[in-house]
Amino acid sequence: MIDALTAAALRGIDPATYTQPLAVYGEANLRLALRGLETRTHDPYLAGWKPRVVPSLGHIPVPLVSNGAVDRSVYGWIADEVGRSSVRNSLSVLVRVMEQAVRDGIIALNPAVSASRTSTRSTGSGPSAARPLPPRAD
Repeated sequence: MIDALTAAALRGIDPATYTQPLAVYGEANLRLALRGLETRTHDPYLAGWKPRVVPSLGHIPVPLVSNGAVDRSVYGWIADEVGRSSVRNSLSVLVRVMEQAVRDGIIALNPAVSASRTSTRSTGSGPSAARPLPPRAD
């Protein structure tokens, strides 16, 4: 982590920003992350941020958020019987916040994108049909 922090500082990234937990970074950058969306989309996305994304991933520094952590969070939301639309909205806001972190140079790749593709993949049986995620391994 020290080498990564040094490399980030050499690229002009404030060490405090680089080590911020996702919850702090997200709150500070939500307006940027949600720019370009229709205003009516903000409420459903924000409804997924605080009750799902922040409790499950908010304590992790942004560069340490992994594909596995995102996948486990999504599986947890599904296990908690969160509705498909709410899971999608929660994942969508996470994808957008992590995309902002990519634009800010904090991370190179967005770890939430692969989970987003998996959880919203169409089966071809209808426009809104989604393939269920595989069972959670304990």
